[in-house]
Amino acid sequence: MDHDNLNLNEFRSSEPYPPIEGIYPDPGCGAIILHDYSGLISELTAILSYRYQHIIVRVKYPKIAGILSGISIVEMTHLEMLGKTILKLGVDPMFRMIQQDQNVFWNAGTNYLGYDKSLKNILRGAIEGETKAAAQYRAHAEEMSNPCVRDILLRIALDEDVHRKILTQLYRRHF
Repeated sequence: MDHDNLNLNEFRSSEPYPPIEGIYPDPGCGAIILHDYSGLISELTAILSYRYQHIIVRVKYPKIAGILSGISIVEMTHLEMLGKTILKLGVDPMFRMIQQDQNVFWNAGTNYLGYDKSLKNILRGAIEGETKAAAQYRAHAEEMSNPCVRDILLRIALDEDVHRKILTQLYRRHF
């Protein structure tokens, strides 16, 4: 896939991303955001799922593969933004969650990634994932004491809404 031909603005909200300046150390908030960064419903999971799905569908559905690729690149932007935010909050942005004071590291097992090869199931799973991600971002934003962090999470949720709409349109067109 030639990424030079992708217009990434098609895969994100037109709202600007808020700056990450003004974020002060708050390890509790950093631990919450680790779930968005590399939990079950996270940017890392979304990126790797979309990259796998892109490879699986690209021969039969090249246009859909391009869309999955574009969405994954926007998710990479989110991963970078969250990693920088987590670091500013005073937490090491390793690919993990912290549960009961223990590190739970991200893994590529079937609990995290969907390895389905059916286009119908791929699109259904992606729509569900984007819906859950947007809801999780909004819920986590409510838990943030720092308004800069809250704004970042709410802005990323807007992109997840865009992804859900694109994927829903694809699903309706094909099924």
